[in-house]
Amino acid sequence: MIRFCLIASLLVPSVCMAEIKFGELPKPSAPKASEPEKPEAAPTPHAEVSRVLGLLPKPEVAFVDFGCGADARWCIAAAEKWGCKAIGIEIDPTRAALAKRRVKEAGLERAVTIVEGDAITTDVQADVGVAYLYPAVMDRLKPRIEKLRAFASYIHQPAGIAAVKNGDSWIYTGPIAVASQPRAAVWNGQLYSGPLCSNPACGMCNSIRSQLSQRTAAETVSPAKGHYETRKFCNGRSCWFANVWVPDN
Repeated sequence: MIRFCLIASLLVPSVCMAEIKFGELPKPSAPKASEPEKPEAAPTPHAEVSRVLGLLPKPEVAFVDFGCGADARWCIAAAEKWGCKAIGIEIDPTRAALAKRRVKEAGLERAVTIVEGDAITTDVQADVGVAYLYPAVMDRLKPRIEKLRAFASYIHQPAGIAAVKNGDSWIYTGPIAVASQPRAAVWNGQLYSGPLCSNPACGMCNSIRSQLSQRTAAETVSPAKGHYETRKFCNGRSCWFANVWVPDN
């Protein structure tokens, strides 16, 4: 009995020490949560795309989207609206591939071309364009924008360019030579190079004559020193936006 008590008295402290040591073991650290990826900027809303295309002139050469993203919605909308050639430039290979797939699904492979490359350096032939880019990138794109007949920037104002704020977008009209700019008037959202009849009571034709005469007068006063501005017009039937030649003071 004495031997048993001695053995027990020797074992119990060991067990307690073992429990203490076990309790002191460091707890495994919780796994670090991975940093969330930065969300991509949401693409331009379809409603804004449709609205802005209604403000831009129909491309005579081609339409270009500097940074078309994964769905190429600007290019597809432009090709569907005008039946024109459209070019989307996308620097990210994955997005460029998705954009090409989107164009194929829309059945517009003949009209829309997606080019994988940098919008700053990729050379394309176009006269009307759009972009949804950060101001720093837009600043580097300025020389290319200034060569266009018209340009629209969603959200961000192009620095150093005489763009006019219209809704959520900025509209720029390039310095087109007056001699090369076709004389046109606007009625009910349509362009006309001259009146359609000689009836003095025709409001439509009278408006066309008035617009053409005003433009001719402005260009005669200062043919080389001026610029085009996008302005809103209403005729009692509807409202629209059109480019107007404004002489520089």
